[in-house]
Amino acid sequence: MKSLDELRPTHIVKGVEGITPSSLDRNGLGTSAIKAIAFDVDGTLMGHHEINVEHDVYRALNDLAEASYKLYIISNAYGDRVDELKDMFEYNGVKARVVTPQYVTPAGESPKKYRKPHTAMIEDVAANAGGSVLMVGDQMIKDVLSANRADMPSVLVPRRGDGDDPRVKYLQRPLEAAARKHFGLPRTQEEYPVDLKTV
Repeated sequence: MKSLDELRPTHIVKGVEGITPSSLDRNGLGTSAIKAIAFDVDGTLMGHHEINVEHDVYRALNDLAEASYKLYIISNAYGDRVDELKDMFEYNGVKARVVTPQYVTPAGESPKKYRKPHTAMIEDVAANAGGSVLMVGDQMIKDVLSANRADMPSVLVPRRGDGDDPRVKYLQRPLEAAARKHFGLPRTQEEYPVDLKTV
């Protein structure tokens, strides 16, 4: 990371339910500007490693799909978790394409190298969608940073659910708390705006 500014999101909202076609239009993110929306999963669409998506989240995703946004899941998941995500989103859900490091890794290289905040997954989505991608996630160091490095807009949401990966909880979240304070961003879920807001 070159500077703390790489962690600054372009937009914030209290949850993915606040990302609506009308709120995107009001913030200059209509379908003429943004062709696709990519969502992180754990902490963004559901709690850490949960296997159920809340009805309101599915409804929000469906509303975006009906408004002609192409939907994607960008996750650092591997192993059985990838199959779970495909079951939830590609096969039985809103038909959002699941993109993980294994799908963008060149032959002979390790997928670990291509996890967020590497830009490979978001760039793959942009190429597939044919235009700019809005990255939505709960982690500044992975989701927001990957979007900024790819010169794409981002939406930061507070972490959904109680669980968190221990490495994220103890190594990443303290730095993110400092970055939120530096940028004057909300520090608790209650402080996030219900409607999408440009920062």
